[in-house]
Amino acid sequence: MRSELRTNEAKLNALQSDVLSRRASRQAMLDQRRFAAIENIWAITLKYAIFRPAALAFTLLKLEAISKAAVINPGLREVVSLMKGGGHRDKFMEFSAESERPFLPESIWALFSAYSTVLFYAFIRLDVISMGIEESENFFSDDKVIALVKTVLPARAEYLDQSGIVGVAHLVDEMYQKLLAALKVALDGALSDQEGAEQSAAILRHVASISKSISDVEASGRA
Repeated sequence: MRSELRTNEAKLNALQSDVLSRRASRQAMLDQRRFAAIENIWAITLKYAIFRPAALAFTLLKLEAISKAAVINPGLREVVSLMKGGGHRDKFMEFSAESERPFLPESIWALFSAYSTVLFYAFIRLDVISMGIEESENFFSDDKVIALVKTVLPARAEYLDQSGIVGVAHLVDEMYQKLLAALKVALDGALSDQEGAEQSAAILRHVASISKSISDVEASGRA
């Protein structure tokens, strides 16, 4: 009887050990995939540098006036086309990071989405101007982008109220640095999925709204 009990106990211990080993193995694989996602999201962030000239141009141009003047001025349209940099709308899709989202804290996904959306918005805005389309300034809502950046950088809200879309362009690097800092924290394992959950959700709502506006412009054939 005792021998049978010892045998059963040994089997139970072996089973528990196997379960724990499998769990540890799965966790190790998941951690490895999460680290890979962080590495990949940073690599994609660096690729978005081709869209940064468009954001910089926002600090140099009076967009509404340029939009109207470009309709009748081919030379100005060419200048605007050069100022938008070497990006292309197809590149935005090529740089998609959706496959990494399940392995990233939501706060990092939100910061990455906000950063990439602001850059692509700037690019599309200049792209439409460079086509000389009439009333192109009415196709976009700068207020949505300003609201997004306010949510990402709440301390900059007053500055954005005063500077508008030009202020957004000046804050692109600050958004970049905030994303980088969050990635570093995540690498140390100190960033939880619940950290800043409300802010992340608000950021992603703004991103979705801006993305829909851009899609509507593209679908209309204006971009």
